Amino acid sequence: MVNIGTVLVDHALAGFPATAPVVGKAGVHALTTGLAVELAVDGISVNLAPPGVIRTPLHEASDVDFYGSLTLQGRVGEVAEISDAVFYLAGAGFVTGHALRVDGGHVTGRRI
Repeated sequence: MVNIGTVLVDHALAGFPATAPVVGKAGVHALTTGLAVELAVDGISVNLAPPGVIRTPLHEASDVDFYGSLTLQGRVGEVAEISDAVFYLAGAGFVTGHALRVDGGHVTGRRI
């Protein structure tokens, strides 16, 4: 099982308070950890893929440039990069309870 969270649960940005979507994703993070513990005995892996900003039609060009500048890689992520992480976690049988951040180094670099 692979859940989708957000890096904003553990690493908030100024101007993005604890909104309902972020609080909801915090529940997904906690659920992932709890299910990993509960289901491991049955051989079921449960992991989390919390993305940073991913390019979607909802983002204006200026948003993409700004959020991209906050990452170590200097860009936002692509949808395919999330799916790559999900496919990896889904097939990695000995990985459980893990959060694989897909954020271009945003959390690591903290450029803000």
